[in-house]
Amino acid sequence: MRSFTFNGIESLVSPGWHVSDQINQRSTMQCTIVDVLNLTAIETGQEVIVYTEEKLGNARDIGDGTFTRTSNATMQDGTIVTANVTRYETGQFGQAIMIEEGTTNLMAAADSLQLTAVKSVTISAGAVYTVSISGESGSISLSGAGSGTVTSTAPVTITASTTTLTLTPTGNPTLCQVEQKSYKTSWIQGGIVRVVETLTLPTEGVFIRGNWTVEMVFIPTSTMNAGGYKDLWTNVITALVNAYYLAISPNGHLFIGIYSGGIYYAITSAIGFISLGGTYNITISGNGSIMRLYCNGIQIGSDTAYIEPVGTLPTNMYIGSDPGVAKANGLIDDLRISNIARSDEEILADYNSGVALPIDEHTTAKMAFDGTLEIFARPIIFGGTIDTLDDYEGDPGYLYYNIIAVDYNQLADKKLMAASYSSTLAGNIVSAIITAALSDEGITAGTIENGDTISKAVFNYIKATDALDYLKNVTGLNWNINFNKQLNFFSNASNISPWTLTDSVPHENFKRTRTRDQYRNKQYLRAGTGKTSVQTLEKPAPAPDGISRNFILRFPIAEKPVIYVNSTAVLSANVGVNGLDTGKEWYFTYNSNTVSEDSSEAELTAGSTLEVTYSGLYPIIAVIDDPAQISARQAVETGTSGIYESVVTEKSINENNQAIEYSEGLILKYGIIPSIVTFDTEVPGLQAGQLLPIQKSLYGINSSFLIDSVQISAADSGTTNYFVRCLDGSSLGGWEEWFKELLKGNREFVINENEVVILLNVQTENESWAGEITVITTTPLYPAEDLYPSETLYPGTATGLEVLND
Repeated sequence: MRSFTFNGIESLVSPGWHVSDQINQRSTMQCTIVDVLNLTAIETGQEVIVYTEEKLGNARDIGDGTFTRTSNATMQDGTIVTANVTRYETGQFGQAIMIEEGTTNLMAAADSLQLTAVKSVTISAGAVYTVSISGESGSISLSGAGSGTVTSTAPVTITASTTTLTLTPTGNPTLCQVEQKSYKTSWIQGGIVRVVETLTLPTEGVFIRGNWTVEMVFIPTSTMNAGGYKDLWTNVITALVNAYYLAISPNGHLFIGIYSGGIYYAITSAIGFISLGGTYNITISGNGSIMRLYCNGIQIGSDTAYIEPVGTLPTNMYIGSDPGVAKANGLIDDLRISNIARSDEEILADYNSGVALPIDEHTTAKMAFDGTLEIFARPIIFGGTIDTLDDYEGDPGYLYYNIIAVDYNQLADKKLMAASYSSTLAGNIVSAIITAALSDEGITAGTIENGDTISKAVFNYIKATDALDYLKNVTGLNWNINFNKQLNFFSNASNISPWTLTDSVPHENFKRTRTRDQYRNKQYLRAGTGKTSVQTLEKPAPAPDGISRNFILRFPIAEKPVIYVNSTAVLSANVGVNGLDTGKEWYFTYNSNTVSEDSSEAELTAGSTLEVTYSGLYPIIAVIDDPAQISARQAVETGTSGIYESVVTEKSINENNQAIEYSEGLILKYGIIPSIVTFDTEVPGLQAGQLLPIQKSLYGINSSFLIDSVQISAADSGTTNYFVRCLDGSSLGGWEEWFKELLKGNREFVINENEVVILLNVQTENESWAGEITVITTTPLYPAEDLYPSETLYPGTATGLEVLND
């Protein structure tokens, strides 16, 4: 099953929809919206999300909840946990999370652990206190300020008549507590303050106003009918003006309270009593006109007049508490939030199933609390924005839209980066790009690996996409913005698929193809130019003859040379760039082997000496072969050389070792006959660029394959088909450019060192003029005297100035 939403509105899409996900390319979706009566405002740039139901546990991890408690606390078995460590206890389905109000144990630390003798506790007369035992044996007799016998199953609440409460133990009771409350909370060691616990979830994309269901299991650990509200879920826009509340009322009954524009709507059920020792499956729902309350599968209240709260939903919602102090005081398990108002029949069926709630196509958040705060949701097939649309009248009176949408990576095209970084980890630069350019687009940080150190990076008003690509190209790491709008910066080796393809995983049409189309075992590489060692005191041709002003060197010049006339060096300030500098004695041009004397200078006469010290440029050509593969081909292809040759041009490579490593990478990638595997499946979760472990005993396959492309379409009205194409283990490095990226190793890199970022600062100023004035603004660009071309530094240009190349 799929669910198509356009700008948050669920819509009907014709069966011809199609998603294309190819490695190192943007994912695209093409579809036609059939019924658009509720989409009259559809525009380019609007959000498109395609969801599918969960299969094989392939739920989508959308992040974690946030838990805080700035003090120690104690598990129910007496184990002490430190500040902000979540307390996971036994729930209905596995574990559950404890959310509790704060307290102070007034006993001394040693006595609270085990009471072995009569002790007195100082309290306030007239105040209410509860004495409890959380250990399994013994009892305490109370005297002085109050009376009663306390056991592990029977706390005693008193109103203090004096300022001294005497505790007399029997059987050395353990985990004892005196707290100023009218009910027992969990034990904390004596003399320690336990502060309130708070759990928050993000609201965006999780709670959909107008159609919603919130479900949870609640196991109280304190008396519920002891006065005050115990909040289970709150989503507060403006307190007591626009807000959602699910709570236990002061008399211990389930309660829904909704404020909408200051108008209060509530359901308080007389039969939904919550008592200590019980386990309760609680559900509330709303569809914009009716809200309902359920307990253990049965509807126990409704309100047909309520109106959804208005205003911007908050960033976070609260589970087991509200922003104040109304804490649940209990265990919360199996939380599910949905974007529909679930039916009576479904709610009853889920309760009667006796298992945890499933994740389906309507689940926007699910938390099991089994040792983590992970939030899962229905998987997304595609998420992005509308790039192109055509609207037409397909049927009389009905408007249809043909849509092409592109994934969230496109958001990085919208913003420019103007910043520079020195000696900074690539991952830290990525984080800075998110903060500076992409956070306003709703992009957050996902998995960001450190990568290599970038000694200098200059982004001079380039797209954030280009800045990220620069980092990708020099570090060998990859980046993407996933369907959760999280930017990830990761190694390809860590991009593992969520499941392994085995014989037991539903799939069909499995095919392995082997081809020699790109096979080679001898690789030629035409690279760029490398820099020679320093050529010392080379005598150019011709020799000075009293006529010539242009002199030819053996190599094209890589950097500003030192020119010697009659063994005396010409001042560096008197050597300039031909066509750019003027008033110099000598000129040179990058990548030219000519030095020229200025026409105002006297020609060097015969017998004079001219010598140049410089670094030159030379073309790089690499040849790599694989003797073992050549021999293997000779054995198979008898009577032949066994040699398969290929030539590749990559002018960006300018070092010998780079050329060698790049050529070796090509041989590694294409130096065996590759296996290309294709198959169809209805199991979601695979994406281009992932490494998919494949175990197929019939083929003798047990290795990881690189997913090259995933084509997604409707198999029929109820299922989704994924056609997957992947390359065998020899291709783990990806395409040629991946090898080029990976060859750079653990070194420092420079990005655009020849540029300086000038941050534009917009200023306004008001002036009054009695007449007219003409203002001419020019911005010529001139190189400083000490700047000259180098391997990565090129001369600038000035406005209106023609650059002459020798």
